[in-house]
Amino acid sequence: MAQRNRKKRKTNKQHGYGFPGMIAGAFLVVVLGLTYVWLGSRSEQLGREIRVLEARQQELNNAFRQEESRWARMRSPQGLESALRRWNLDMQWPTRGQVVWLPAEEAYDDGLAQHKVRSGLTL
Repeated sequence: MAQRNRKKRKTNKQHGYGFPGMIAGAFLVVVLGLTYVWLGSRSEQLGREIRVLEARQQELNNAFRQEESRWARMRSPQGLESALRRWNLDMQWPTRGQVVWLPAEEAYDDGLAQHKVRSGLTL
């Protein structure tokens, strides 16, 4: 049998990704690792900042409660009387006849009260 003359074709097949693919993969791994480390340190930093801000909020809440309590003591009848004595003011509490009581409708703004009265709403 006679042999055929076949040209042997060279196949230029590369197996795998080669050198540029390895560099790109290594670069991607490095970038992902650095991103992971950066995100971890950033979350720790934010956690520290949150703790500082929460402590400041607690201090402000305590100061607010103290001022609120002090203001309530000053507005009490005993607090008003002590302030009158401290400033040497000769004032008396109003008598029952000096106090003017307003009906509920007049206690609101005129327009709002009139609207509610006209619409049949109770105040």
